[in-house]
Amino acid sequence: MNQAKQYVIAVDIQTTSPMHITAIEKGAYDPATQRLARYDGKGIGCSLTRTQSLAHSALVQENGNVYTPLVPVIPASTIAAKLRRAAADQIANSLVQRQLQISPDAYNVLTSGMANTELKADDKLPEVLRMARKDAFLSLFGGTSFAMSAHSVIAEGWPIVGSTLSSLMTPPIGDVQPFGSLSEMTAVLPIVRKNDVADMQGKHLQDVVGFDNLVAYAQTEGVNRSESKAKKAAKEEGKKTDLRTLNAVEVVKTGVAFALRIEVTAFDAAQLGLMLLAMQEVLREGQFGGKAARGFGRFIATGTRLYEVDPNTRVKTVISTVIEGKDTGYAFADNDVVNASVVAAQDYVDAISPQLIEAFTRADAKTLKQMYKEAA
Repeated sequence: MNQAKQYVIAVDIQTTSPMHITAIEKGAYDPATQRLARYDGKGIGCSLTRTQSLAHSALVQENGNVYTPLVPVIPASTIAAKLRRAAADQIANSLVQRQLQISPDAYNVLTSGMANTELKADDKLPEVLRMARKDAFLSLFGGTSFAMSAHSVIAEGWPIVGSTLSSLMTPPIGDVQPFGSLSEMTAVLPIVRKNDVADMQGKHLQDVVGFDNLVAYAQTEGVNRSESKAKKAAKEEGKKTDLRTLNAVEVVKTGVAFALRIEVTAFDAAQLGLMLLAMQEVLREGQFGGKAARGFGRFIATGTRLYEVDPNTRVKTVISTVIEGKDTGYAFADNDVVNASVVAAQDYVDAISPQLIEAFTRADAKTLKQMYKEAA
């Protein structure tokens, strides 16, 4: 590529299990009325999933009130973190295979973009930044002590419903889903934490813990509960001693579709290819959000496309499918642009130098300039 080209990687996914991406705010769920309040109100505590307000053009009137509806989203920061770590894993695997190592700070630069060094004004040289933007990894994800900006735009993962279509970077690949409200796309699940020892549950409990220990535990629990009840009756602050707890979590329902959209400014083929490799790995992992150990957040890709963006008109032209379906292991589509980009990215990963990563980590402009000069 002689000059920068812009592409959009479009991937539609569909949840195959409940998904929860924790919001900052807390809610409350009333089991009696089965109502969820998006604030700390009556009922049991509820961890809310991430939502976002739609544009004012989507205002809804109901019972004489006008409000801006909420929809669940996969935050751009969540998608970006997954992609960055997937790309960093490509580099880490290459270093391991070549029996090479990097410092802890350099590893942090790869995985999170942050190093434990301070940015000095005289180190942030425009010429170094111009050279660095040609590095496939750093140009895509930014970071390092040079405070580099990323040359990729990662959009919010919007649900594919009628009210969000104007927010999508490119049109849906599959059908638009008929959901109209947040409650149609989300549900509240109770989370119960049990005390198996107190409940004497477990086939091997007595053998593993021991009879005497079980008796001592039961006696201690009985005393603690009695003291806690006495303090509560006396309106004193009693410490909770029973491990049994009940709270709730708001989840996106199974079967909800989301649009993942990434715009890449590629100064060479490896930059597009590295993002494609990262996206392939994210799809193979197939999980977003928390409570992964409970099986939450699983998804499959239902369609992919690669677009080229005209730099003058911003018109997006479909090049081809970019990644095939899950039944192929999410193999790359057979296309000249895709093939050339992936090969270039693999060559970049296979040859990346630990010294280059360390130089960016230390903000070592002199070494960087010398390395780029030698590589030219």
